[in-house]
Amino acid sequence: MVQVVNGLGGVGKSALALEYARKHREAYQPVLWIPAETPMSITTALAALADDLHPLLRQADASLAERANWAKGWLQCHTGWLLILDNAGDPSDLDGLLGPLDSGHVLITTRHAGGWDRLAGRLALDVLPEDAAVELLGALVEGETQAGDLSGLAAELGCLPLALEQAAAYLNQVQIDVDRYLSMLREAPGEAFATTARRGEHERTIARVWQHTLRAMNQENPHATHLLRVLAWFAPDNLPRTLLAPIREDTSKPSRHWLRRMLGWTLPYARRRLVQRIDWVRRALTPDVGHTRHWILRI
Repeated sequence: MVQVVNGLGGVGKSALALEYARKHREAYQPVLWIPAETPMSITTALAALADDLHPLLRQADASLAERANWAKGWLQCHTGWLLILDNAGDPSDLDGLLGPLDSGHVLITTRHAGGWDRLAGRLALDVLPEDAAVELLGALVEGETQAGDLSGLAAELGCLPLALEQAAAYLNQVQIDVDRYLSMLREAPGEAFATTARRGEHERTIARVWQHTLRAMNQENPHATHLLRVLAWFAPDNLPRTLLAPIREDTSKPSRHWLRRMLGWTLPYARRRLVQRIDWVRRALTPDVGHTRHWILRI
């Protein structure tokens, strides 16, 4: 069985897939999460799965393609698994993978609405209803707030879940009232609009929110911004915790403080994997040099 969830960036497709996997984790063995942006990312993740299941393949110098094909064979021969293909691109990229896989369940998240009907059922995910958006803000924003103020903020952000979460993180970190934050969002949207000229309205909304987050973070501690700049060039998937080990091992108060503050600013983006996906953030933070790395997450 194959199911597709499509929608614009930031509406919660990956979060929905993750929640489904969490809720039904006892029904599947194993649950596999694969970044599916490109055919190469799929091949790389399948090869990583083969390495986990049969380490001798890599020791025998099997190629990336050979290890990926071994993983496909393993899936064909076993039942009860859930394979999540996250952020898939062109449906044709999955033809060679989905055809033989009929002994488990496949859940695909994608921004693209067309071309899936021949492969799977499709669920279109939209932004939140206004009352649900206000409820989400009320649960996330610390302290007392008026429902009317939250309603205005939800409307300004188009009821987009990711933008709402990041806005709540900003309000909690800076400790300003909702009216002041709304004024800031409306004051100078031109910069965010210019840097996302070819993007949709939802991504421009995220850029507006992120613009103020970056500015406030950099004013508070440039070291935290520098760390975010480095992390933004990794692939938008799981990073090993050992990457931050030198900071965690540094017991000095400044290092541990700015690491905690950076996490406080960026937690919604870390959960939704969009820091790295929005190239406006890359241009705002980094030089024209970078590299990516693909990871597979097994839940």
